[in-house]
Amino acid sequence: MMVALIGVTGCSPSELIHPPGSTSTPVTVERLNDSRLVHIRSDLTWRFVGNGLVIENNDESIPVDLVEELIGEPVTLKRIEADWTLNAASDTVRLSDVRLDGEKIDQVLSISIQPAGHVRVNLGSRQYNVFPGQAMDP
Repeated sequence: MMVALIGVTGCSPSELIHPPGSTSTPVTVERLNDSRLVHIRSDLTWRFVGNGLVIENNDESIPVDLVEELIGEPVTLKRIEADWTLNAASDTVRLSDVRLDGEKIDQVLSISIQPAGHVRVNLGSRQYNVFPGQAMDP
């Protein structure tokens, strides 16, 4: 005997989190805001809170190649703070009012961002897990 189960939900197709046929969740301001992005192989973390952003690597320095990717110089830093905006048209995160270990720099930075499935994003040359609503969690 074959039994077929049909489920009915109250969601319209536009309300689905993962529309049929999609392979990635788009990167949006709503997806990033109040989210914590954690590198898939380390403790490197980007915290998006309101229009503020903090990049840290626990008690370690931020990888020098990431710093170079952002500011064009391979320097050792523990913390990067900035205001952020998403430019969806160019798939970039723009950083302004940037502070490197507390020192303000007069430079606007940008880094590419791409969706990488439903729970990850590619930010620059690295891949991160996205933890929505957990920007302030350890």
